Amino acid sequence: MTEVVDRPTTMESRGGHVRGTIHRGRVLDLEVDPAWTHSARVTEMQQEFLEVLRNLRAHSVPTDLAQGPQSPAITELTALVSDPNTLLRRVGLLP
Repeated sequence: MTEVVDRPTTMESRGGHVRGTIHRGRVLDLEVDPAWTHSARVTEMQQEFLEVLRNLRAHSVPTDLAQGPQSPAITELTALVSDPNTLLRRVGLLP
């Protein structure tokens, strides 16, 4: 897991004008082609920035970790917490 999460990830927009690097969920760097910014529309710039930021976020944490911890015990506890009466019965506080 450390090998996947503990290394910087760099992504580039499809247009190739915006590039960013993320490490441990923290954006380290955003680079923009300065020549492109003089001729691009604001909406184009927004689109490429958002694309890079979304891709960085999506690739900075493995999908299975983004879902949170998973196990049969956690599933059971989640079900019990959603039904307080069953939980209280289970721990012996209700008949």
